[in-house]
Amino acid sequence: MIRRPGRAGPAVLALWLAVSGAACSASTGSPSQQMSAWSRTTGARALLANLGTDLTNALGHLRGADRTTAHTLCAILSTDAQSANDDLPTPNKAFTDQLAATYTSLYDAAQDCYHGAGNAALTTRAAAELESASAQLERASATLSRLGG
Repeated sequence: MIRRPGRAGPAVLALWLAVSGAACSASTGSPSQQMSAWSRTTGARALLANLGTDLTNALGHLRGADRTTAHTLCAILSTDAQSANDDLPTPNKAFTDQLAATYTSLYDAAQDCYHGAGNAALTTRAAAELESASAQLERASATLSRLGG
């Protein structure tokens, strides 16, 4: 049986050209200009701020008596941390690695927080992980500023 090419060819080509064009345009200019363009395009500054708010809210309720709200807020943090990975890579490999590690820490802490309701040991561990992830998030935000984002 001979297989005839369908109409997917032009669509695939158009997608490849769009991705290549975006990649090429992101690699022009100085490293600071590239980071600034990436930051504007992805909304990185607002994303990092949103993750910080999610983290603060989840941690506050995790430490309090409201486990149901903590459960919900940890689910939101988990989803947001996972979604943040969609904006990687950045124009700077070291910063990409830093953000990937930060997002992974946030996700892991949020998962422990989510599953920790009713489990004192897991709740304690999740709180410590969220504190550590908070520090990583602050460092990532500072790095973004330093790199021109």
